[in-house]
Amino acid sequence: MMKKNLSWIVALVVVAGVAFYGGNLYGQNQAAAARKTAQGQFGGGAGRRGGMGGNGAGLVSGSIFSKDDKSITVTLRDGSSKIIFYSPTTTVGKMAQGSASDLVTGEQVSVVGKTNDDGTVTAQSIQLRPPMPADATSIAPKSVK
Repeated sequence: MMKKNLSWIVALVVVAGVAFYGGNLYGQNQAAAARKTAQGQFGGGAGRRGGMGGNGAGLVSGSIFSKDDKSITVTLRDGSSKIIFYSPTTTVGKMAQGSASDLVTGEQVSVVGKTNDDGTVTAQSIQLRPPMPADATSIAPKSVK
C-alpha cells in the first residue's frame, strides 16, 4: 500500500513539473510574440532615434508640407522631409476617426509604416496631433504662492 501511494505521489510531482515547464515555455513564446508585434507597430525603438526602426518599420513625426491624393510630404524637426504614401486602407486618426481629407498642409502628424528602398514610407497609420506651442512654458502650470 505504501509503495502504491509513493508511486502516485511521484507521478503527480512529475506531471506537475512537466505542466509547469510547458506553461513557462508557452508564456515565454507569447511574450516574445507580443514584443515582436509591438516592435512592428511602434517602429522598433524609432522614438529613441527619431527616425526609422531597424526592421523596416518607422515612426515619422512632423508637419505636413504638401499633399496629393496618394501621398503627403512631412517636414521633420531637423528640417528634412519624408514622403509618406497612404491608401484607402491607411488608418487616419485624430481625437475622433479621421480620413485622408483631414491631411492638410500645416497639420502635425505621426506616421507608422514601412520604409521603402527609396527612403519613402508606406503608411499603416497616420495620427493627427494637436499643434504644440512654440514656448512650452506657456503650458506649464503656474506656481501658486
